Amino acid sequence: MESSGSLKTPGSPSVLKYARILIAVQVLRLIGLSLIPLLQNGTLPAGFVIPTVFGDGSTAIFAPIIAYALGRGGPKT
Repeated sequence: MESSGSLKTPGSPSVLKYARILIAVQVLRLIGLSLIPLLQNGTLPAGFVIPTVFGDGSTAIFAPIIAYALGRGGPKT
């Protein structure tokens, strides 16, 4: 029994378009790098700043790569 609704499959262009937009917004996580000066002058503790900067930075770096891979149809195996 097939459904005749307008559900989009996960690989459809419309879904990929929105997924790429949501992933691209993650580049804004580079703002997390602005916490480094607060660590240097002692305003924030290292236990907070170092994991935050590492997590935000790695997400911001890899998000465009993942968005590009999604646009090309995902990983090829």
